[in-house]
Amino acid sequence: MEHMVYLQFFGIILTSNIIMFAVYTYICQKTLYANRRNEFASQTDIKRATKWYRKEVKASKLIVLAVAQFICITPINIFNCISFFCRTCKYPYAVFLCTILLSHCNSCMNPILYASRNSRIKAAMKRLVLSALNISPEGVQLVMSSSYTGVTPN
Repeated sequence: MEHMVYLQFFGIILTSNIIMFAVYTYICQKTLYANRRNEFASQTDIKRATKWYRKEVKASKLIVLAVAQFICITPINIFNCISFFCRTCKYPYAVFLCTILLSHCNSCMNPILYASRNSRIKAAMKRLVLSALNISPEGVQLVMSSSYTGVTPN
């Protein structure tokens, strides 16, 4: 339990989340500042304004992902801290199980969320899923066993 509280929570999770929030906040501030600066430079340059807007949206999405991860992972670690520092403290076991489920859901969703932002990984996942479902990009491939005696598809 000492390892879980001191090394994992305080050393890894809390420290990395603080650094992550600081970096994402810095990115958002720079993006917003640049966007405001361009707002007064030239209103006719729509392409440049669109480019800055996209950067702002990307930075906002990163912050939302960071906050969601923190919300999912922190409760179980707080329960670990409570269990370690206050051995006589009681808490509802069902709530504890929900925090475990929440942290596992976060772990399941992270690869999907972060991979969906990369176009090459997205394309590879699409090919993998289509291959697993026997679907070609042109349409559905019907896979029939040799014992099938029905009507063949055209």
